[in-house]
Amino acid sequence: MNQDQVSPLIYFMIGCFSLNSLYHYSLFLFYKKNFPALYFAFINTVALAFNLLHLFQSVYDQKIGSLIFILNPLFFLLFLNSLFQDEFNITINRIYKAVSVLLFVTILVFPNSLYLSVFIYFNKVVMALMLFDIVYILQALVRAVLKRREDAPAIMTGMAVMALLSISRYLFRDSFVRIPNPVGALFLMFFYSLTLAKRFSDSYYRREELIQQKTAALNSMNARLNELAIRDPLTNLYNRRYFFEYADHIFDQFKRSGTEFSLVIFDIDNFKRINDSYGHLTGDHILKNLAKLMDETLRRADISARFGGEEFVLLFCDTGLSDAVKVSEKIRKRIAGMEFSAEDERTFAITASFGIASSQPEKKDFLSIVHDADTALYHSKANGRNCTSFTDRDGQLNRIEY
Repeated sequence: MNQDQVSPLIYFMIGCFSLNSLYHYSLFLFYKKNFPALYFAFINTVALAFNLLHLFQSVYDQKIGSLIFILNPLFFLLFLNSLFQDEFNITINRIYKAVSVLLFVTILVFPNSLYLSVFIYFNKVVMALMLFDIVYILQALVRAVLKRREDAPAIMTGMAVMALLSISRYLFRDSFVRIPNPVGALFLMFFYSLTLAKRFSDSYYRREELIQQKTAALNSMNARLNELAIRDPLTNLYNRRYFFEYADHIFDQFKRSGTEFSLVIFDIDNFKRINDSYGHLTGDHILKNLAKLMDETLRRADISARFGGEEFVLLFCDTGLSDAVKVSEKIRKRIAGMEFSAEDERTFAITASFGIASSQPEKKDFLSIVHDADTALYHSKANGRNCTSFTDRDGQLNRIEY
């Protein structure tokens, strides 16, 4: 093949290797720890330098060619080792790097005029080093393929194509089908590029998946923290702060649409005496059981909260005073029928007193409803406990007889 036939291909190869080098250097600068991209850029740079020798001939061509044949296998080894680290031996890698660097420095400092007379000996060492590198890399790649490493088949394919094209140069030495070396290198670079492109694509999707997982975990944590902020830690009922926020919303809705509601406040009778007699752990057990009772009794639209100490509140949405009284009496009777055991195995029962008030158009805010229900509760306490009292629409206190 004459110079006129080679030149277009050389220019094409120079363009390919230049763009490939710049692209992968950029990738490494953007992703600081992406060493496969860096080593791949080195391989392309060395291949670029080899093709430039065809355009800029000088007395140093032989020396530069020898240096290139040292660097190319070295960078090739570094590149593949970064992809398949488990398939390479660390000690062999270090020895190979040390020998390559030593040989490179020796040739570099050797006077060019003297080197031209002895380069054949240096080249034999270089070729031996390259041959060892090829065999060493091949056995590592074979292991990677056998282990079904996803990147290995593409790289093996690229090497096989380059090897076949290189063999064809000798099988068809004088034939028109003889293919120049740069074409084999181009195929190898193509399959390397496919490997890196797949790695970057997989990395991107893994990062996206990780971001989604982190976001979901963060949202779940925020939801959990929000739930903890509005819940009483002992009973898991809503706390006083959240209850008033929700109740204000219900009161505003009542003012706009007239949807009535009822408020119930109740507490355990003589709870201090229970704590003193049976212990605070027993008292906590009672509070948890009452919370469970309310959870089982109330509708989804209703809300219950721990108001403080042994005092609880219930908000019945879309419920009038008479229905609220019925539900409250049902809960009161169930509480009176519960039996508890102390740490010393003594059994005892408890009672609770209830106060109820309902929404009224003339009320200015929710706190006025709370005041009416609280007043009704004290009326129950003053009239024998274990009963239900309510404030009617005329502001009169009434006690349910049982």
